Amino acid sequence: MPKDAYAMWNKLNKSVIGLTNGTDVLDCTSCGECASVCPVGALVDTQFLYKSNAWELTSIPATCGHCSAGCQISYDVKHTSVHNPDEKIYRVMNEWNYVSLCGAGRYGFDYENRDVLKDENAFANAVAAFKKADTIKFTSHYYK
Repeated sequence: MPKDAYAMWNKLNKSVIGLTNGTDVLDCTSCGECASVCPVGALVDTQFLYKSNAWELTSIPATCGHCSAGCQISYDVKHTSVHNPDEKIYRVMNEWNYVSLCGAGRYGFDYENRDVLKDENAFANAVAAFKKADTIKFTSHYYK
């Protein structure tokens, strides 16, 4: 079922999405849903406020890597500064009509692996462990 700004506000007022505490006081959890459904872009996340103009950003389609759900997202990027042409991610957007993003997907975009170096011994140990294994189970759930 598609979402729109009025539908989100209506659900908010009826406490369907759980952001009100019953005392007519908005208990904002900073989930980013209001900013994602704002039809004019007047509502923005605090980490994006005064960082860039929306029309300067280039959208790069991607898949969220924080869990196994594979939510479709897009990274809005722009050069870091006038003196640094490297692209920087300024915000994450999604197709808000169909799915909500979790906090990790919406706000966990500022990690980078650019300066990570390969540890030859650790890599060789991992390959050896894979070769010895009979079965490998990949899952997004942590089991003790």
